[in-house]
Amino acid sequence: DTPLSPAEYPHLGGIIWALFWKISFLNYEFFGRMIYIFVYVISILLIAEKITNNINLKLLFILILFFLTFDHYLFSGYQEYLLFGLTIIIFNFLNKLDLKKLNYFNGIFLILSSYLLVWVKNEGIFYFSSIILYIIYFQPIKKKLLFLFISSSLIFIRMFLFDKATGHISIPGLNLDIDFLKTFNFSFSNFIFEIFLITKHAIIAFFKYPIWLLFFFSLFLKKIDKKEIHIIYFSSFSLIFIYAIFLNSQADLNWHLSVTLDRVLFQLSSFFMIFLSFRLQYFMKKFIS
Repeated sequence: DTPLSPAEYPHLGGIIWALFWKISFLNYEFFGRMIYIFVYVISILLIAEKITNNINLKLLFILILFFLTFDHYLFSGYQEYLLFGLTIIIFNFLNKLDLKKLNYFNGIFLILSSYLLVWVKNEGIFYFSSIILYIIYFQPIKKKLLFLFISSSLIFIRMFLFDKATGHISIPGLNLDIDFLKTFNFSFSNFIFEIFLITKHAIIAFFKYPIWLLFFFSLFLKKIDKKEIHIIYFSSFSLIFIYAIFLNSQADLNWHLSVTLDRVLFQLSSFFMIFLSFRLQYFMKKFIS
């Protein structure tokens, strides 16, 4: 990736890294990065906990999930694992609450918890928005307006601070420039080619992170029922997000896809991990017990 200046990159991951580096007794830098792995491990344990109560099978699934989501390159300190783990933890909270009967305290807690994503990666602002819109959908009108106001204010604060720091509201980590005054030139042939190119790289990324293959296989074995309808929302969001981001990329598309898309898809896989855990739980009961 093109290097970003400190002002262009959210600071939460860096602050956590620095904090754990400085408080470690040995004062080794890698202790700071280990907190990302710790959050990731916690998230995998949350997934395995839902699959089965059998200790031996639980350990087996933990190893399988580690294997399917492991990336040696990202383990070197990239914040994808921090974002991945935090998203799973947030979805675990969502799963424990009845969103139709959400009280104000839990609603604001979910909003503030999800807001952490905004300060981990630049693309976190889109992930935060998708989660908040999902929560708001289930609320009565007064709560809708309140939660929308709070969430919009938080996004405005984020954009305002980054505008002050960088002089623009671009999202440089994704090579996306939000400039509505820019001349828009459309070529249908280029559009089709870019759609094909994005799709090709997405398929390659699915094989790089085989947790996606397990997700697709679970859909093949069992259709989505009414209780799982949320998966359609987050799948639609993921597709729209990927194509919208890369179709609006200001960088060379082939290069941008090759260095970014697989990591974005890894981040998005965290949206489906709780869903996958319940699928695996269903298959365990059906085929093993």
